[in-house]
Amino acid sequence: MVHTSGGIPAYTNISEIASAITIVNSVRDTFAQDADSRYDSNFKNDAGGQVGSPADNQIFGNGTGTPGNGVAATDEDDQDPALVPIVDVALKKSISSTTPGPYKYGDAVTFDITVSNQGTIPLDSIEVTDYIPSGFTFGINTDWTFSAPNAVRVIPASCYLQRTPLSAST
Repeated sequence: MVHTSGGIPAYTNISEIASAITIVNSVRDTFAQDADSRYDSNFKNDAGGQVGSPADNQIFGNGTGTPGNGVAATDEDDQDPALVPIVDVALKKSISSTTPGPYKYGDAVTFDITVSNQGTIPLDSIEVTDYIPSGFTFGINTDWTFSAPNAVRVIPASCYLQRTPLSAST
């Protein structure tokens, strides 16, 4: 599978049984359903089948549930989704609006660094290194560890980076 665009919903790969054929004593017979599933090519009409829910990968449901409800006992077992785990972290660095320019030598400039999770899985313990250029000095910021010429901050596991930005100033 190759994914090129479309965001998180496009990273959910769905498979479904569209038909089944039996051969008994050289006689072919096509079935439209089994004991708990209707075979078709419409993945949106199957009970259960919600990624990460108790219905995900369930094969013993009775097929009586509501599409997408995620209830294992009523899951229809002819369709199942799988979310492709993607790690995609983005960093944006900009001059903070708290210290707008123009600047002259010796002025304090505050930078904002925003880290965003653009992938499909939560992240934690992200280490960000800010490479302080020549001519700049690192100010006081207790969230960062400074070891010339770099400043480092680890975004801790308690911040679990879901798909929302986390800002840090240097």
